[in-house]
Amino acid sequence: MANNAPQPIAEHLMTRRLVTLSPETMLEEATRTLLENQVANAPVVHSDNDRRILIGFISERDCLEYLANEIFFANPDQTVAAAMKRHPVCVSPNTDIFTLASIFTQHNVRQLPVVAEDHELVGIVNRSAVLRALEDYNNAVVADKNATKNRPDLAKLVNHRFIIH
Repeated sequence: MANNAPQPIAEHLMTRRLVTLSPETMLEEATRTLLENQVANAPVVHSDNDRRILIGFISERDCLEYLANEIFFANPDQTVAAAMKRHPVCVSPNTDIFTLASIFTQHNVRQLPVVAEDHELVGIVNRSAVLRALEDYNNAVVADKNATKNRPDLAKLVNHRFIIH
């Protein structure tokens, strides 16, 4: 696709302000954290010298399932490690917008962790940010296409003034 608009990548669309949990966090505390911060899910990280290494992802759905089972079966003291999804689908900071859109349409996720090559969590990109960026990118492509489609042929204009009647 030829146009002058730069193609958005995950690094430009992600948020760096993250609510994270550790695998040792009790499930009740994790649930409270999700609710208080009004987030549907959170990355589970292992802290290593000021770096956050992604090891899983926990959602409201995971908490709902495990907490209900914990209460129903009187099996208290579950941790985030027991309920989290291991090996979540991740993207790199350089993942382009079309790959992001494809991942969101192929996987039932609302957010994707953005990780560096060393598995350090650097941000999260969500579906609405990708959709918004796709709309903006499409508008730029259409505007670029319209600008080139209606551009006058300068050679004809220059030659026109030299035609003698």
